[in-house]
Amino acid sequence: MITIICGSNRLNSNSLKVAKIVQAKFKEHQVESRIIDLAEIPQMALDAKFYGKTSTDLKKYEDKLLTSDGVITITPEYNGSYPGILKYFLDLIDFPTAFKHKPVAFIGVSAGQFGALTPVAHLQTVFGYCESHIFGQKVYFPRVHKLLSDDGSEITDQFVSDLLQSMLINFVSFVNKLKT
Repeated sequence: MITIICGSNRLNSNSLKVAKIVQAKFKEHQVESRIIDLAEIPQMALDAKFYGKTSTDLKKYEDKLLTSDGVITITPEYNGSYPGILKYFLDLIDFPTAFKHKPVAFIGVSAGQFGALTPVAHLQTVFGYCESHIFGQKVYFPRVHKLLSDDGSEITDQFVSDLLQSMLINFVSFVNKLKT
């Protein structure tokens, strides 16, 4: 089971659109996946009083990560890094258990020309600190609004679509190799 983290809590975000595309591509290859959409997490679950312990509302998301074979984090670029809500979510999840020795991959999404290159680099540092197995192949969606169909359900650029397809197939292989 691959868990896809949508790293934004904006409603109908481009990150969520890409997460749904990733999930559809996994389904085409009979790979089980699920999405954690940060917009769905109840605000009370993220209360600071839960540092060091997990709220009941957050527990189901933590359990999804603990039972995942691998994690793909899709991050937008907010002010030169990844969103604070994503950092806060990662901070509230059981450390180091949730990500220790877990295969992780990254996809960057941005309105700008660099496709969230810097946020992905920042996340690699965080997950490296958590002793995750970082998958080297990444996909970036620069000027994401030009790369998605009007309804956001398809990638309109064949090159980016092929890169994503390759990354996902190779990530599943990476995850399977680490399981053995």
